[in-house]
Amino acid sequence: MQGQRMNTFFWLVAGGLLGWIGYSVVGLNETIGKMAAMILGAMAGVLGGKVVAPLLVGNPLVAGAFSGSALFFAMATAAVILGASHMVMARWWR
Repeated sequence: MQGQRMNTFFWLVAGGLLGWIGYSVVGLNETIGKMAAMILGAMAGVLGGKVVAPLLVGNPLVAGAFSGSALFFAMATAAVILGASHMVMARWWR
């Protein structure tokens, strides 16, 4: 149980960091703001770690252990969703 909470924490932090980097450094999602971009990234990270990673990779060998592949898919999902939200916002809300 402790390992699963730690994985979820890593997914939240990785997604939030990607949202912050996308807003502050790259300039994505300026219309929704920094905090909303971080929250969107964190939610997308959890979605990637909980839903996408088990579909594509499977479960780790030791139940509850840290999963690097799940972290990768959490970050990839966050990046894709942040990019898609930027494209939607740029298209309809500017």
